[in-house]
Formats: sequence, C-alpha cells, structure tokens
Amino acid sequence: FKGKHAQRERDFVSGHVYAKAGIDAYLMDRIYEKLDFTGTLTAFRTLTDLWPETSWKYYEDAANGPAVESVLHAEIPGIVAVPADGDLISRAHAVTHIHESGHLYLPHPVMCPWVTELIVLLAAFPNASHDDDMSSLTTALRKMFPSPALSDQARAQRGRRRYPTFQSR
Repeated sequence: FKGKHAQRERDFVSGHVYAKAGIDAYLMDRIYEKLDFTGTLTAFRTLTDLWPETSWKYYEDAANGPAVESVLHAEIPGIVAVPADGDLISRAHAVTHIHESGHLYLPHPVMCPWVTELIVLLAAFPNASHDDDMSSLTTALRKMFPSPALSDQARAQRGRRRYPTFQSR
C-alpha cells in the first residue's frame, strides 16, 4: 500500500496483490482510489479478505502507513514496513530488468479494466501527476526479487582474477 501527503484529507492510495511463480511475477489485483485514513483501512482489509493466501502485506513506512499498521497489526498477520530508501526513480531503475526481460505479467484489460489506467500511469512515470502505483510496483518487485548478495567465496575469486592490461605508446 502506498499513500502520499498525510496532510491532505484524501489522496490516492495504491494497493497491489502479486503472486510469484519461479522467476515470474503476476499482478493479481489492485486498489487505486482517493481514500482517507478510514478508507485506507477498509481497502487493506478488503484486499486481505479477497486474497487470504498472501503471506506478506508490505506498506511504505511513510505518510499514514505506520498508523494503518498500528490499527491492523493485531487483526491481520504479515504486515511489514518497507522504508522508501532512495528516490522512486532509482527504485524503479532497480527493477527495470524484471519487466524488460518479460517476467512481470499483468492481467488482460478485458478481465481487469483497471490495467489500462495502470499502464498509462506507469508509462508516464516520472512525469505522471501521481506515482503511487509505481511505488507499489517497485516495492513488490524489490521484495520478491532481492538483489543477490555476493558470497565471500565469489568475492575472493574476483579478487584473484588477473586481467590483461594494455599500454598505449
């Protein structure tokens, strides 16, 4: 879930549901509405009820995210704060390889008409008037596909490699 500008009474709130199968991510559902705090709680509960098999419910640790978690933590298991580390453009670049390589699947617009609006908003990023969906997408993909850590053995092997050097005259 991603909401912006806590000082406003209502702003867009984006909530996405994803499934992962192997190296593929599937967007299963989406909420994108102008909601106040109570409406955000209702949307969170609705997606949880519609998708009970989801283990983790990530929210951006900003705006009213912590307040939503505070209210719902005893009711809904698996709610996890995700810090918005870095700017959204950098976070979007960090997951570009997933959708560019064809491993992100969206439902067909005939089945889910909201997909058309989603594609328009994502394609307009970073110049779109709202970036809530991009934030939800990047958060989900970064959690589903974390960057691999370099093992100590691989680090040591890299250090032993010798590359030819060339000198110009």
